[in-house]
Amino acid sequence: MHWRLGIVCIAAACSRDFSFISQSQDAGADTEAAADAGGCVAPQDCVEVPAGWTGPYAVGTFGNSQAPPTCSGAFAASVFSLGSEPRSDASCGCECDSPIFAECSPVKVGSSSLSDCGLISGGSLLQISPGACVEVPVPASGRYINIAAATYSAQSCNPIPTVSIPPPRFATITVGCAAPQPAACGTAGTCLKPLDPPFDALCISRDGDRECPDGFSERRLVHATLEHDLACTECRCEAPEGTCTGDVVLTNADAPRGCDETVSTVYERVAPGACGEVLHTERRLAFWEPTAAGSCEPVGGELRGSVRPLDPVTLCCQP
Repeated sequence: MHWRLGIVCIAAACSRDFSFISQSQDAGADTEAAADAGGCVAPQDCVEVPAGWTGPYAVGTFGNSQAPPTCSGAFAASVFSLGSEPRSDASCGCECDSPIFAECSPVKVGSSSLSDCGLISGGSLLQISPGACVEVPVPASGRYINIAAATYSAQSCNPIPTVSIPPPRFATITVGCAAPQPAACGTAGTCLKPLDPPFDALCISRDGDRECPDGFSERRLVHATLEHDLACTECRCEAPEGTCTGDVVLTNADAPRGCDETVSTVYERVAPGACGEVLHTERRLAFWEPTAAGSCEPVGGELRGSVRPLDPVTLCCQP
């Protein structure tokens, strides 16, 4: 393999001293091998770099999840570590806490002679507040009672935002290494040994987004830095919505413990919004302890913005 490029000075160590190639007859074989390599001792090759470009470098591209290798051997000088494929692990979320001061309105009781509680007579017999124990008069106009549906209400919900915006990163990292003290060759070249794994390409570089020169047709665009404007939208909660559940319990009014259904006779249970049949005509007590269950719909907490690579560098590599 023969490379034909210009002189590259790495750490001010370019050399034009070819005294290591003996002119004696005893070293004739070495002289012939050096001539075949453009003035370099095999297995080195002579590499020229076009004007305006720097290098050549031993280059390898690696995933960001693995630690990139260090420069060593014939290419022991670390030159650059550049990135491609911008990535962000940012995330946003929004939830709502339980409603504050949730409660149920009192329910009203009416009587009817119809099994579907149609034609409620006499208006409301009484009103039962949550947690109250009240006496229910015996319906005079019928044996069915209607418990009106309760209304749920609450003050608000506290939003619970989740914001995680770590610095963005490159998914892949490209490492470039140079020969610390390369020997000069030809008219304007550098003697370089073959690449060692995991470095798999011999490349030249130039700042900016550019086309590749002849002899270095494999183009890789990498970047030095990243910028972003990622942010989470405001997390807020809609108005609370919910329901009130729990039956109105009718017990024996003459029981010593009244509304305590563990020691009193439970005659009927009627859910708010339902119609129930009164099977007994004696006095009874009514007790209602509802469960107010509600929630707020979260709004917002969405990720906005983008990640952008900056400071492009073009790498052009030998095929």
